Amino acid sequence: MVVGVLIAASIAALVAAVSDKPESKAPVLPLPAANGVGAGSHWQVMSLSSRVPAITYLVPSSQSPGAYTPTVILSCESVSIGVSVRGFDPANSWPQPALETRIGSAERTGSPEVSGAGEKAMLGYGFAIADEVLEPLALGAPISFKFNGTTMDVPIIPEEIRTQFVERCGALVHPGMRKRGAAGVRVY
Repeated sequence: MVVGVLIAASIAALVAAVSDKPESKAPVLPLPAANGVGAGSHWQVMSLSSRVPAITYLVPSSQSPGAYTPTVILSCESVSIGVSVRGFDPANSWPQPALETRIGSAERTGSPEVSGAGEKAMLGYGFAIADEVLEPLALGAPISFKFNGTTMDVPIIPEEIRTQFVERCGALVHPGMRKRGAAGVRVY
């Protein structure tokens, strides 16, 4: 029993030490007020990990007052930017029609995978981390998604969030491999 308590205490101390590392602490924008004043959709940091930085666009949930639903998730891992979008109705076909992501004038198109169902369905795919995408994202270019004839625009990511996200994504790939044309418009 004593050994079990010591092991539990060691695990708790390890978890506390890991959560105190600066890398694991992400600046979080204040959530909108629950009483409706200032409540609305907003961008928020999910992770500023140097391995998998991620941000999300949250929209008030229609099913749970005071809760928010991730509508767009942008994440970087290895050599890819992953895009997940909720709000489109998946088609009754395989593969799915192309999902187009536009950040300023940069356009990436791919056949998305569907996860979830109904209102919770999320379409997602990945494409190469490239300066052609990171540069307009860093400058605050508008972002839109187009799927099966429907277009969704999302607000510009606030500067404090997008700057750190772009820096951490860019750091995952050697600068020479991020140059225009180095990785092409491959979709993984």
